[in-house]
Amino acid sequence: MYRGSCLCEAVRFEFSDYIDGLSLCYCSVCRKISGSAFAATLIVPKEKFKWISGRDLLKTYEKPTGLSLSFCSKCGSQTPDAEPAGKVYPIPAGILEGDLDLPLVRHIYTGSKADWCIVVDNGAPQFTEDG
Repeated sequence: MYRGSCLCEAVRFEFSDYIDGLSLCYCSVCRKISGSAFAATLIVPKEKFKWISGRDLLKTYEKPTGLSLSFCSKCGSQTPDAEPAGKVYPIPAGILEGDLDLPLVRHIYTGSKADWCIVVDNGAPQFTEDG
C-alpha cells in the first residue's frame, strides 16, 4: 500500500497500484504549479485510490482551459484532484510518504523546459511534447 499526505498531514490518502511509473513534465504550467523545474506525477486508477482524511479541506483552482489543481486549504500543499475528470488520479509525487523507489518512465514537454534546466538522461524516453 502506498500513502501520501499534505504538509500539515490533514489531507491523507492511500492507493494500492499505479500505472507504469513517474512522469516528469517540464511545461510552463507544471513549472508554475510545482514552483520548480518540473512536476513529478504518478497516475493512479480511481478504483485503486482511497481518501483517508481531509477531503473536505480541499480547494480547487480551475483555469478556463479546464485544467484544475487541488490543494489543502490549511497548508497549501498540492494534493490529488478532489474530483478528477477522467478515470485516474494524478498524484503529485512529492507528497508521497517514504522512499518508494518508483520508476521514472518518461520526461514530457522537454521542448518547453526552462533555459536553466538540464534534463538528466536516465534512460527514460524524452518527448518534446506529450508522451
